[in-house]
Amino acid sequence: MKHTLHKRGLWLLTLLVTLVFALGMTAQAAGVQISQKSLKLAIGQDAVLSVIGTTKQATFTSSNTKVASVGKKSGRVTVKKAGTATITARVGKKSYKCKVTVTEGDYKKLYREFLAANRRSIGKFYVLNVDKKGCPELITIPTGLGGAIIHYDVYTVKSNKVVLAGSYAAKGMGSYVYYSAKSKGLYASGWTNFIGGAWGNLFGISKYKLVQTHHMRAASNPKYVYYTGKTDTLAKKVSKSAYNKYFNKYYKGYKKYRMLDNTTANREKL
Repeated sequence: MKHTLHKRGLWLLTLLVTLVFALGMTAQAAGVQISQKSLKLAIGQDAVLSVIGTTKQATFTSSNTKVASVGKKSGRVTVKKAGTATITARVGKKSYKCKVTVTEGDYKKLYREFLAANRRSIGKFYVLNVDKKGCPELITIPTGLGGAIIHYDVYTVKSNKVVLAGSYAAKGMGSYVYYSAKSKGLYASGWTNFIGGAWGNLFGISKYKLVQTHHMRAASNPKYVYYTGKTDTLAKKVSKSAYNKYFNKYYKGYKKYRMLDNTTANREKL
């Protein structure tokens, strides 16, 4: 009889431990979730997702990278254009989803207000989506345009604010924005004083910053010498055929867009 009671006691203890363990696992599983199940973002905004309730590393993917991409390990969501996408976070065999809705947002309104507030210092402007994702950039020329050298300022929207991405200069390009869709770059060119020849630069957008991506130049005095590279200082001497190949690969086919006067009527066209 005592032996039977002992076996029954062990059985009850085992059952209790099993139940406690199972309940603990269930509670842990129920506590694991994605930080947000839905997001509404405007172009120019981003967000970071995470999986809470676990110490395991999550892996993130997007169902529509043309609308919103996501860092595989970081969970940082970067929007590209209006639309919807589902971000999936995987932890082991489990997956957790967040629906992302991207809207055009108020970047046009922000640019209008910015241009109006700076109408005395900004003479001309043009809006162009340089990297073909996220918020289009606002490219401006200061008031009092004159002389051969043209100074451009490039703005974008970050966290619902207009911020300066960077600046560049060109020679003899007038009131136009030159752009290479092939390289997703703003094109600037000019001539080289004293030694003769010409140069051309391309600038792109990376993480809300204007960055130089390509450079080429030719010096013509006393004879032609050619250079290509990322920047002026990093460029290397190349043959004429390599120089022409470089141009055809990155620069050829660029277009120019006439900039608009910073007037009320033109601002309303945004």
